[in-house]
Amino acid sequence: MAASKGFWLKQVCNAALVGAVAFVVGGYYDKAADWKAHRVLVAVDPGHDVQSAAAGLKDEDFRQIDCLARNMYFEARSQGQEGMKAVSDVVFNRLKSGLFPDSVCQIITQCSPTSGVCQFSWFHDGRDHAIRDKAAWDLAYTIAYNEWLYHEKMPDSTGGATRYHATYVSPAWGGWNQTVQIGLHRFFKPKAPQS
Repeated sequence: MAASKGFWLKQVCNAALVGAVAFVVGGYYDKAADWKAHRVLVAVDPGHDVQSAAAGLKDEDFRQIDCLARNMYFEARSQGQEGMKAVSDVVFNRLKSGLFPDSVCQIITQCSPTSGVCQFSWFHDGRDHAIRDKAAWDLAYTIAYNEWLYHEKMPDSTGGATRYHATYVSPAWGGWNQTVQIGLHRFFKPKAPQS
């Protein structure tokens, strides 16, 4: 009896996913990050239906992905994949905390109504924010796309951090523990309350 069309489609998708995982593990991830050509790569459990997750994206999802990508690009474009993902992890940790606005774009654009200071420095630094580095933008968008779809399945590289600052500044943050340093950023989470 001939195999169904759905069976073969699943076999092809599984083979493509295995190839994508090998591509990522082999270190070629950031050399071919081109979401527009449908070459967005992510390592996930082969039993997970990747096509179904991506097929359900709506315009609002892409708006949130774009906000996330811009934030990673302007905050950490010189720090490669690891540095950009860490910035994204902070955004998702804030989203999970319930202490910040309830969307990625709102978290990234959140500013104090009294001081005008924003949560992410690029958003209020007064500079021109044109995207000029295509390779860094492609990488940021690829990470943002994958984080949007699979952040719950990916490890948090920051150890639960909801704040970070550049290594060359020293803000007066009382009540915060450094979790890790990745590239030029130090990441922090609140100290546990004393009992």
